[in-house]
Amino acid sequence: MNADCLFVAGDDLLCATNLYAYCNGNPVMLVDPTGQFGWKMHFELTRDWAEAMFKEAGFDAKTAKSYANTIAWANFAMDILPGTSFYSVGNQGWHFNTNKGTNKRDSRIINSEDSMTYAKNNLSSMTSALTAVGQGLHAVQDMVSHKDNVTNYNGIYYSHGKGADDITVAKRKEARDDTEAYLKEFIAALKK
Repeated sequence: MNADCLFVAGDDLLCATNLYAYCNGNPVMLVDPTGQFGWKMHFELTRDWAEAMFKEAGFDAKTAKSYANTIAWANFAMDILPGTSFYSVGNQGWHFNTNKGTNKRDSRIINSEDSMTYAKNNLSSMTSALTAVGQGLHAVQDMVSHKDNVTNYNGIYYSHGKGADDITVAKRKEARDDTEAYLKEFIAALKK
């Protein structure tokens, strides 16, 4: 197993004395001490919560599962898509409040609201609407994940949380509550 560094600008690398600091010194068991919720939150829990909510709202099991999977994949993809990924020099406003220190609102709130508006206005294209919900949900969940200990290094934001494998009970509850509130808004639009 090799240590990893991040390319931050051109050929510049961001490295530290402990090249496994990104995973709390345990690259075999942990992959994400940057504060991202990773696969567990952004896919598995999101999918499970969404599926339950769609079923609860009266959607049949097959539709609920399909909608939940589309939302979960779109949510998780925000950490890996060019231009939106956590390590991208593109729009990190999905993950961090890139408006901090300005008179603008939290960039994640703006992105989540824009995504919800898009989803509600595009219900005739369910895949597009569900994808927008998943993307907006990522910003909502990252308000929990990346709320503290954020550093801006040459325009790239890093979080120094304990990581995806350390989803505390409190963070999980807060993320679930926020996820459910966001999904309820979309489900209400579908039911109209």
